[in-house]
Parts: sequence; C-alpha cells; structure tokens
Amino acid sequence: MRKWSQWMSACGLVLFGYLLGSNGVTGIMSVQAQKEPAEQPAAAASPGNLSEDTQKKIHTAFVAIKAAHEALETESKYVSATRALNVFGILSGGLDAVADLETGRGVDPETFAALYADQGSEEVKNKLTRDDAGRLVYNGKLVQMYSISRLKAAFAARNALSGEKGGSATAAPAKEKTEEKPEEKKDEEKKEEKKEEKKEKAE
Repeated sequence: MRKWSQWMSACGLVLFGYLLGSNGVTGIMSVQAQKEPAEQPAAAASPGNLSEDTQKKIHTAFVAIKAAHEALETESKYVSATRALNVFGILSGGLDAVADLETGRGVDPETFAALYADQGSEEVKNKLTRDDAGRLVYNGKLVQMYSISRLKAAFAARNALSGEKGGSATAAPAKEKTEEKPEEKKDEEKKEEKKEEKKEKAE
C-alpha cells in the first residue's frame, strides 16, 4: 500500500507540473534575439524637447569637434570608416578605423555602433557582410570592439587631452603610500639593529 501511494503521489506531481508548464504559470521564458520593433520609439533627446540654450551649446561643441577633426586630418591622424564624425576618435587624439578593420583586432566603440547602424562609408560598406549569427564581417574578419586594455588607453588619452584627471588624483596618493612603506620599514630595521648592537656592547 505504501509503495502504491508513493507511486500515485509521483504521478500526481508529474501531472501537476505538466499543467503548470502548459499554462505558462512557472514564469520560465524562452530567450530570443531582439527583433526590430514595428515602430521605433521616439528619441530620448530631440530638438523638439531641448531648450534653445542646450541646442546652442551642442552646436558650439559640434563646431569645436569639427575643427579638431580638420586639425587631426591635417596631421594625418584621423581616418574614419563611417560617414559621420567619430567623436570618440577625435577626443582620443585620432584614429585609423579602416586600418583597425583591416587588421581585425577590433574597432573603437563609435565605429562599431555606426557600422551596425548602417553608417559606414561607401568604401567600407562594400566590404561588409554578415555571418550565420548576423554579426558583421569585414573582408572575412569579424568586426569586434577594442580590447579592454586599448579602451582604457583611449580613455586615458582623452582625459589627458581634455584636461580631465579621470581618477588620477586618487591614484597618486596610493603610489606615495607604496613608496613610503619600504623606506619606513628600512628605518625601523636600522633602529632595531642599533638597539641590538648597543645591548651586545653592554653585555
């Protein structure tokens, strides 16, 4: 009887689980790749919902960035792979996005986003394809983002050029502490050695 009741309980649990699963009560959802929505949501920031003062400041910033872009081009330090200005590359002191694509070692975040948004230059777009997973491929090489170390270097360059300290103020004291500790230990060791020498002489 005990085995029979256990068997019936097990069957009941299986049936109960099946009913929950078929009705979607369990809360488990299948994960799918994001699809293009039928209607794109309105942009968070657009000329219609920005004040005139803010719009003027954005325009002034754009004029300054454009001037910096022209200066970098004059020095042969800016080669873009996209139609629009690459603000990340300009503020970081220049870039060669086409060369980055050719090597396959990764591109800057703005180039990466622009290529997926179909903003590549005509020359670049002619060499872009997609793999089975829908990822962009340039001349047979997967389009990837910069490595973490290169991203850090780009942000450090941008901070240096813009005058932003970017956390260097907190880094300096840490170095001073690490430099002071060995000296303090040496001084203490010398004092202890002198004390020991005095004790030995006294004995």
